[in-house]
Amino acid sequence: MKFRRTIRLMLGAAIGIAMLALGTHAARLAKLSAKDSRIAFAVLGDSDSHSFHDSVMLTDPTWRGAEFRNVTYQWTEIIARLRSDQIDMGEWGIWGAPGRVAQLAGFFGFEDRAPRKQDYRFNFAISGAKCNGLTEGMSRQVQRLLYLMDLAPTRWQNGIISIRIGINSIGTHQSLVDFAAHGVSEQNRQQVAECTNYIAEAVRLIREKHKTTRILLVGILSNADYIPELSRWRSGEEIHNIDAVLDIFDNTLREMADRDPNILFWDDRAWFRKYFGSRDDSGLPNYRDVCLGSVSVHYTLGNAPDNAVLGDGHAGTVWNGLWAKDVLRELNQRFGYRFTPIQESDIARLAGFSPVDSSSATASNCR
Repeated sequence: MKFRRTIRLMLGAAIGIAMLALGTHAARLAKLSAKDSRIAFAVLGDSDSHSFHDSVMLTDPTWRGAEFRNVTYQWTEIIARLRSDQIDMGEWGIWGAPGRVAQLAGFFGFEDRAPRKQDYRFNFAISGAKCNGLTEGMSRQVQRLLYLMDLAPTRWQNGIISIRIGINSIGTHQSLVDFAAHGVSEQNRQQVAECTNYIAEAVRLIREKHKTTRILLVGILSNADYIPELSRWRSGEEIHNIDAVLDIFDNTLREMADRDPNILFWDDRAWFRKYFGSRDDSGLPNYRDVCLGSVSVHYTLGNAPDNAVLGDGHAGTVWNGLWAKDVLRELNQRFGYRFTPIQESDIARLAGFSPVDSSSATASNCR
C-alpha cells in the first residue's frame, strides 16, 4: 500500500511539474508574442490545414507525399516558409498532450491543448476533424486557440484566423450519395446545418473577446471532384443536386461574412474550377492541367510534385502554393494587409522543380 501511495504521489508531482512547465512556457510565449510586429495567423480545421511534416500524428511513411515528402507542403507550411518575416503562425514544435493529461491540466487552470501533434503553435487543425471538433470533444480547437489569444489580446486585434472545415462532415462518400439522389431534402439540409452551426458558434466565441480579429471562412470543396470518385455520379442532375446542397453550406458562411466586416468568405469551389476545371454539364470529368511556367501539373493522383493531388488524396505542393498565394492576395485587398505576393517561382522551388523565371512563371491552364 505504501509503495502504491508513493507511486501515486510521484506521478502527481510529475504531472504537476509538467503542467507548471506548460504554464510557464505559455506565459513566456505570450510575452514574446506581445512584442512581435508580424501578423498573427491562427488555423482551425482538418487535414486540409494540418501541417504535412507532423512527425507525431502523421507517422505512416506512405502519407503526405511518401518518398517526396521533403518537397510536399501544406499551405500553412508554405506561408511559414515564404512569409515568416510578415506572418507568424507560431513557433514550430510539439504541442498538446494526451487527452487525460490535457484534461487534468485544464482542471488546474493550465493550457489543456489536445491531442499531441507537431505543428505551428497557432495551428489547431487536426486530420479527420469534423465540424463539432471546433468547440466540442477532445480537440475543442476554438477554446484552445482562445487560451493563447487571451494571453496577448492586443496583438490579435489585427490577427487572422482561418476556419476551413466540413469535408469530413458533409463531404463523405455516403453524404454525396444522399445529396446526389435527393438534392436539397430536409434531411440533407439538416446535415449541413449541423456543421455550419458549429462554425457559427466558433465565430461567436471568438467575437466575445476579439471583436476585430479577421476571420477567413473557407467554403466547402466538392468531393465529386475527388479523383477516386470520378467514375461516380456521371449525370448532370446528380452533380447539380450535390452542388445545390453544398451551396447551402457556402451561402450560410457568406451570410456570416455579410454581417461582419472583419470576416472574409472564400469560395473554394470557384477557386478550384479556376485552376483545375470541373465536371461538364453531363457530369463527365472535364479537368485540366495547370502550367507553372514550363512545368505542367496534372490533375492526377500521385506523390510526385507534378500531380495536383497526393497519393493519400490531399492537395499537393502546387495546389497548396497557389491557394496560399491567392488567399494572401485576397487578404491584402480586403483588409489592407501588405503581405508580399507569393511568386510562382517560389512555389516551383518548394516543389523541387528546376528554377522557374519569376518574370514569366504565371500559373495558367495548359490548354
